Amino acid sequence: MLRRLISLASLACLAPALAADVIWPMPVIAIIMDDIGYRHREDQEVMALPGALAVSILPHSPHAAEMANLAAAAGKDVMLHLPMEPLREEKNVALGPGALMLGMDRIALMRTLDQNLRSVPTAVGVNNHMGSLLTRDTQHMQWLMESLRIHDKFFVDSVTSDRSVAAEVARRRGVPNLRRDIFLDDARDARNLQSNFQDLIRIARQKGSALAIGHPHPETIALLRTELPRLNSLGVRLVSVPQLLRMRGDSVERNTAANGDLTNVSAAPVGTALR
Repeated sequence: MLRRLISLASLACLAPALAADVIWPMPVIAIIMDDIGYRHREDQEVMALPGALAVSILPHSPHAAEMANLAAAAGKDVMLHLPMEPLREEKNVALGPGALMLGMDRIALMRTLDQNLRSVPTAVGVNNHMGSLLTRDTQHMQWLMESLRIHDKFFVDSVTSDRSVAAEVARRRGVPNLRRDIFLDDARDARNLQSNFQDLIRIARQKGSALAIGHPHPETIALLRTELPRLNSLGVRLVSVPQLLRMRGDSVERNTAANGDLTNVSAAPVGTALR
């Protein structure tokens, strides 16, 4: 009897800790590194960063195939960084090949997307490069999401415009989707980078998860080289973008069951810029 009472008392002591683990899981972050495919040295340094970062490769870029292979070897997911027309016309020169433009009809858009995906054949998902104009247009976003559903790709809205309808259209068309929460390097000075990284951690702690986008700048790579190894000490875990999709998808399903409607589980993005 005494042994049984001791065992029950031990379980009682453990119960609060076990319950806490279930109710308060460790917050998670996911990070996408954009603009991969043109800067060979910096792209290689991105591949050497620890953890399940996603790398988003620009279509038809000179190092696309090599970086996709390096990403696979490093256990990193590959995405297509899909150029889309920006609001400011002077930025069109930085779009690169394979851009989706407002003047395209449905067939031209689908053909261009197909060619882009062939140039990055291992891509599991897509996010927009620029697109502050095109992501506002419901019709073009419908064509895009219908195509992505056919290709079985998820979509991440980079949120280059606060008027973007991309994620909402993706949801209505049944395309798994996320919205970016933080741009890590909207400015590249060390103080801003560190501040943005702290905002990423703060959002993850508040919301349970957060999604950041960075670029292969030396300053961003240096920040991540320092910060990623110490995430555990910050009480945060790095997950892949597909993992984050599944986690937030579960949240959507729970909210839908509870509220009878689909709830947007993404935090309001920080650092929206016209691109």
